[in-house]
Amino acid sequence: MGRRRVDMTDITNEVSGKSVSHVTQPDPRHLEIRFTDDSVLAIAVLHGHLTAVLTCGRGDSTSDRLHDGPQPTRRQRDYLEFIARYILRYGVSPAESDIARHFLVSAPFMNQMVQMLERRGFITRQPGIPRSITIVDDRKDLVRPPQAAAAGGLRPNNALHRTGARVARSGR
Repeated sequence: MGRRRVDMTDITNEVSGKSVSHVTQPDPRHLEIRFTDDSVLAIAVLHGHLTAVLTCGRGDSTSDRLHDGPQPTRRQRDYLEFIARYILRYGVSPAESDIARHFLVSAPFMNQMVQMLERRGFITRQPGIPRSITIVDDRKDLVRPPQAAAAGGLRPNNALHRTGARVARSGR
């Protein structure tokens, strides 16, 4: 792990999209934010000024990080692509039942798949909060808009279309 000095814009860009592993406070004047990719953002008060140091983990660039960790299987990648497309279209993550319906699988199988994706570090969820699936590292290579459109995949977010569909269903 290499330590380097950066300004706030660099830190913001580097930390954006990362998942926090845990936060520690070694002493009253220091705070360490540890991320799932082993990088650490150390914040401290030195000589009356707030300072921040980013210690990089598995790789210094986003492209390095995407290839360092475990890679999804083809089937896991299909599920991750669906989740990414769903979030783009609706602005929220899908429920497990939405994913199960799309792939024509049972609810228990879907739950096992989501747990596996979470254990392998591809997604995170917030316990007790529905539709809280987020894709780790914001894998931009998951959504391929030209192919998705050609294959009849989910279209980009259209709030009016979504609202209209809900009104039509509830107005029986």
